[in-house]
Amino acid sequence: MTDGLSSEGFDLHFPQVYEPQLASGVLRSIADDFQVEEQLGYEPEGTGEHCFIWLRKREANTEWVAEQLAQFSGIRKRDVNYAGRKDRHAVTIQWFSLWLPGQPDPDFSQLDLPGVEVLKVYRHNRKLRRGSHQGNQFVIKIREIAGLGSLTGAALTSAIDDRLAAIREQGFPNYFGPQRFGHDGQNLHQAQQLITALLESGASSRRRGRRGDIYVSAARSYLFNRVLAAHVEAGSWQQLDERGRPETGPLPGLVRKPHPAAAWEQKVLEAATGQLAEHWVSCFAQIGMKASRRPLAVLPSDLSWRWQDQVLQVSFGLPTGSYATALLEQIFVLQ
Repeated sequence: MTDGLSSEGFDLHFPQVYEPQLASGVLRSIADDFQVEEQLGYEPEGTGEHCFIWLRKREANTEWVAEQLAQFSGIRKRDVNYAGRKDRHAVTIQWFSLWLPGQPDPDFSQLDLPGVEVLKVYRHNRKLRRGSHQGNQFVIKIREIAGLGSLTGAALTSAIDDRLAAIREQGFPNYFGPQRFGHDGQNLHQAQQLITALLESGASSRRRGRRGDIYVSAARSYLFNRVLAAHVEAGSWQQLDERGRPETGPLPGLVRKPHPAAAWEQKVLEAATGQLAEHWVSCFAQIGMKASRRPLAVLPSDLSWRWQDQVLQVSFGLPTGSYATALLEQIFVLQ
């Protein structure tokens, strides 16, 4: 891809560390096969203007639930917040906050939403912010596992066990998952159209709307993945910084002080995207988006697994922003 204004040719196949993939497998045959529990990382204080709700939802979109909570409570949608969007085709336990200054808690026993159950209600003095939770705990079942190549039966099971053990010890590349980019990369195509329009108009406002935010986020995620892909190919994805923490890659935007790796990262993006990265980064700066960094590697916590009737159940924890599919794709071609 050499034309920075072209929306064609996004390469969404990023190199993996543990290759080749060992098997194909079906993810999310039913909602209960993909369970996520949000880890807040702190206890609500018990008092304050914000009503924290801990709820379980099945086959329910996070944004839709937020809208229904606003309507039920008689407040504006903007006054309902959550720490992160969760998969719709799953069973998820997550937090929402409702801003209710001077108002009592709604009677959530009267809330009648399909697939939604309120588990606990607390008060807190601050609203939930995106990404403010500590992480997520996953319990995932992979069905219809079939070996790739010559692996079958006990040999396949043993190879998968060994791969999981390696991931438990060494971690895996912290790629953004394919869902960030939309079906067939459509979020990136939309991002390119939006960014071109913003650059041509000279717009500086960050008021792009929710869809616009999703597209811009997809563009930044794609650039990060391209840099991480170069680290994987170079064998440097597990580097540690001077404090012994995983080295980071760029989420581009306005930056006060360039990262020591900035020049190398720029060369990587030029080689991978031509002028596209330059146009995108210019837009991020124009709309006032601040640059940040994301760890290149992630080590899952409490990774365990068990086999039952040819179904593999895997349990593990990941920090905020890391993708369960990025771990599973080190082993499986997911269907």
